[in-house]
Amino acid sequence: MLRDRIYDLLKLKNATVKDLALHLGTSEASLYRWFREDSMELKYLRGIAEYFNKDVVYFFTSSNGSEGDAFNVKTVSKVNKESESFPGLKDKYIAVLEENSRLQREIIELKEKLAQYSMQLEQRSMPKQTG
Repeated sequence: MLRDRIYDLLKLKNATVKDLALHLGTSEASLYRWFREDSMELKYLRGIAEYFNKDVVYFFTSSNGSEGDAFNVKTVSKVNKESESFPGLKDKYIAVLEENSRLQREIIELKEKLAQYSMQLEQRSMPKQTG
């Protein structure tokens, strides 16, 4: 969830929700409401990304790197609304998510290959026991 990602970053930065709210120019109550709804306007998400020195895409992936469980349909609808003001934003957003998904799949494949290779090396280095 988006809230969990933000709380983790707050802990790492040793900051509070109040600190973040002040940075965004909003109230703590608004932040807590957005956390509860798991949705916020893209402009606030940009502000949060700036506060933590992260790319906005960071919030659209889960902590284990898979796409999708850190945001919901409401977030996407906010992007749709803002895309009217920024032509091409929606297409770029979708392209970034697709590329992120492709890269995550590639990382998983590479990790699996590395694990297989490591097991093969381990088996080769074990002395053969004769009976």
